[in-house]
Amino acid sequence: MDYVQYNFEELESDASKVIVMVEGVKDLLMKMYEAYKKEEPAAAQSTAEANVQSGGKIGSVTYGPKEKEKKASFNST
Repeated sequence: MDYVQYNFEELESDASKVIVMVEGVKDLLMKMYEAYKKEEPAAAQSTAEANVQSGGKIGSVTYGPKEKEKKASFNST
């Protein structure tokens, strides 16, 4: 969610609007997860267990040079 917030901050200078947009994304992701959990309860359970066991670090993301630069500048603020 840090990356989502960072990108919204690049698009919108009003911090209160950024907060609203980030919360909207969080709400949408939770609705999508709840729908997924209803359709595939066993898969949702195993994903949740893996998330807890890994400390929330499932998989890896590979960023290109531009994204690495954005991420580095975001983390330094």
